[in-house]
Amino acid sequence: MAKQKVVTPNPEKTEETVMPETKTEEVAIEKAPVSTAMSLLQSYEHVPEFVERYGKQLIRIEKENVTGELIDDTLWKLPEEIQDKLFALVAKMNPQKKGVVASGAVTEFLEMRVNQGTGNDPNRPEDSIPGHFYISSSEKMGKEFLATPILLWEGCQKWEKRDKDDSKPSIPECTSHDRIVGDKYGHCEKCLYLPWRDNKPNECSNTVSAILLTKDPMNIVMMRFQRTSTPGGTQLVKLARRGSVPWARWYKFATEKQEKVDKRWYVITATPVDEKVDPALQKFCDLMCTVAERDYLYPKLARNYAQEPEPTPAAIESGPASKEMSEADLGDFGGVNV
Repeated sequence: MAKQKVVTPNPEKTEETVMPETKTEEVAIEKAPVSTAMSLLQSYEHVPEFVERYGKQLIRIEKENVTGELIDDTLWKLPEEIQDKLFALVAKMNPQKKGVVASGAVTEFLEMRVNQGTGNDPNRPEDSIPGHFYISSSEKMGKEFLATPILLWEGCQKWEKRDKDDSKPSIPECTSHDRIVGDKYGHCEKCLYLPWRDNKPNECSNTVSAILLTKDPMNIVMMRFQRTSTPGGTQLVKLARRGSVPWARWYKFATEKQEKVDKRWYVITATPVDEKVDPALQKFCDLMCTVAERDYLYPKLARNYAQEPEPTPAAIESGPASKEMSEADLGDFGGVNV
């Protein structure tokens, strides 16, 4: 039996834009935290460094004009067996939820995490095995899974220091989404905590973040490569840059156990497999990349650049501490932001 779209009247009409009389209920991304990429650019026009660095990317996003209708049309062209799953994923990304009326709602993603065998994450399934993945919705993902990257970016993060007897979980103290400007201490190259100062590890550390489309079960999740897993994320960025788009093929994500004296932990690895992503599904990934940039990454970057930084205990007015940092500049490469 053929599927039919469930539609509701659409009262939103303007003189400039003629909207169809009906729209699909399942379409999610009608309203973003900022209505368009251009409105984000205009809202932060008083922050020249942000405009200069990211203005071209935001203009490109605006021209792509990814609307709910475009996502809807793309999904209906996909194989029927995955349509419902993808409609549900798009709905999860919509910050406007039925039954919840809140200001400042922003697009967020479920997180893919690794059970390190320690910690007290309330979202970790009780029967989760150390070294296995799980999603912050308490869904187990096993020791490995297949996924393709939708968006990648390199950043750095300093975690808040806590006493050994403090049972509270550690939280990020300062986060940068481009290794250039942090949300608390400002410009990374002048920060006392800059990773690898004088060729030595420092209190801040490099990270790689990835928004992934998992294959089975299908989900859109965020995964952070940090601390000892950062090299795995860096390798994923390098592999993704070799193709025309990052989402052209599937990757196997797995964990490897590391041991040192009385410590044990697991690092994340990403390896390409000999299987390409279906072209129709690639189109969906392309649209989701734009949505993630527009509604998630660039608003966070904008807030960082507009934030008045707090001074570190001893601000350092020197250049980058390493070649890696001096070359860190967020550009645009089809979903890979490095």
